[in-house]
Amino acid sequence: MCLSWSRGKVWQLGFGQFPVVLSINFFLWFRDEYFYLQLLLIALTYLTKEFVTWERGGRRTHIFNPSAISLALLSILLLSTDSVGLTNGIELTMSFSLPPSFFEVIFLLGLVTQFLFRTTLVTFGSAAALCILYSLSQVFLGTTFNPTPIDIVVFLGLTFLVTDPSTSPKTETGKFLFGMTYGTGILITFIFLQYHRQPAHFDKILVVPIVNLLVKFFDSCAHRLVNSRLMKWIPEIRYSSAVTLGLYICFFVAIAGSLKQSVSDFAGPLPEPNIPFSPQMVQRRAQHMACRQAYPKSYRPFGFGSEFVNFRRIRKFVPQTDLENDSLGEALRRLGEWDGADMYFRQALAINPSYAPAHLHMGISLIEQNKVSEAITHIRQSLEIDPRNALAHVSLGTALGVQGRHESAVDHLRQALEIDSSHFMAQLNLGSTLLNQGKVDHAIDWLRRALEIRPFSGPANMNLSVALEKQGQLEDAIGHMRRALVVMPDDREGHRYLTSLVEASNQQNQLGSGTGYSSP
Repeated sequence: MCLSWSRGKVWQLGFGQFPVVLSINFFLWFRDEYFYLQLLLIALTYLTKEFVTWERGGRRTHIFNPSAISLALLSILLLSTDSVGLTNGIELTMSFSLPPSFFEVIFLLGLVTQFLFRTTLVTFGSAAALCILYSLSQVFLGTTFNPTPIDIVVFLGLTFLVTDPSTSPKTETGKFLFGMTYGTGILITFIFLQYHRQPAHFDKILVVPIVNLLVKFFDSCAHRLVNSRLMKWIPEIRYSSAVTLGLYICFFVAIAGSLKQSVSDFAGPLPEPNIPFSPQMVQRRAQHMACRQAYPKSYRPFGFGSEFVNFRRIRKFVPQTDLENDSLGEALRRLGEWDGADMYFRQALAINPSYAPAHLHMGISLIEQNKVSEAITHIRQSLEIDPRNALAHVSLGTALGVQGRHESAVDHLRQALEIDSSHFMAQLNLGSTLLNQGKVDHAIDWLRRALEIRPFSGPANMNLSVALEKQGQLEDAIGHMRRALVVMPDDREGHRYLTSLVEASNQQNQLGSGTGYSSP
């Protein structure tokens, strides 16, 4: 209001401020002691809308999505000054992944705005680009950069943040190209941030101003495409809002299962940034993981019915059964909270002493705490109850290997592979154990099989590097060690080993060339 009056303009009372302010608060929220900066962020939003303009369609209009430009500028400032901790942004967006059906809620609410403002093709193009790139990375790399094609916060961004009609193309084809570019830009930015160990939370924010600058180009491309010779031989494309919306609905229903798959065991080709979460968020994440295991039907696509039936249990998760206690304990173990995990495992076993999963998970937790003898006891009890559990055999083999009982370890690892021939951890640990026994050829074989499943596994690449070095295959050893250090950049021993491999390779090249100079 003050900005309009100071510029001699008429200010109209309406709801236009609500989507701008809410979209800012969806993605970035300063901590209480710095919350005054939230108001400055909103002020910056309206100043850029007022003063950063261009001529488009015969009238003067703002260039950038109002909320996105201020979010992007502030994100760059926070990243460059290592001040991300001033905000609750990461925990805020992490909380969106906790409710069982938040994907569906965003989707259904988005249909309203897409119908009213004809933004379906922007969202459709973004989602399609991300799904295509996800599939291509799986084909060409053997793995993906993300556990799911579209992250929940990315889906929020491509549904509500980038779809401002004033800063997106006017033509329908231009909107789809705009969306495709936005989706591609998100993945590129995600890879860049993750590689530099920065929170990837900012990927969907930083790309919006870039695609806003290209809207004239996208409309121009659309006009050229329509008037091209190629289009004269193709029936005219007529965009119908209802048909486009229907295609998008079918597309979302088709990919919903992949969007909601479990992500707890994902290991990608990029290093994980070390993001400290508050104790409250750690507990919330653990409760979410436990609920997902205890009530899987509620986390299926459009599982509103099951969620409603179990609403009270999911909303305030207080474990009562052996399954619920074990699920919460396993979730805490995965998050590195071993004391809390062990407490819930013991509660599960107090309720049901013959509950095999609790014995197994307790054993894995004890291995991670270097309490190997106690771990073996629990894992053996698990196998007495369920002798066909591949993970139990892998865990027992791992524990026995730590104790130096390699023959027994190999026996259990082979039993695990008889149950599940594609078990990654069984192949990795069997290769590592055979390497410790000096059976290098067999070790290399199993480690290569493990890498076929997870090509960028740090431990598998590192152990294979050691095995190849023992066979004198220095160049291959260097390649696998470098790949390992991409995902394990803090491993100092690995860096020292890589240096020694490079020096040995240079010396080998000098001897091979017969000169006193190393090859480039």
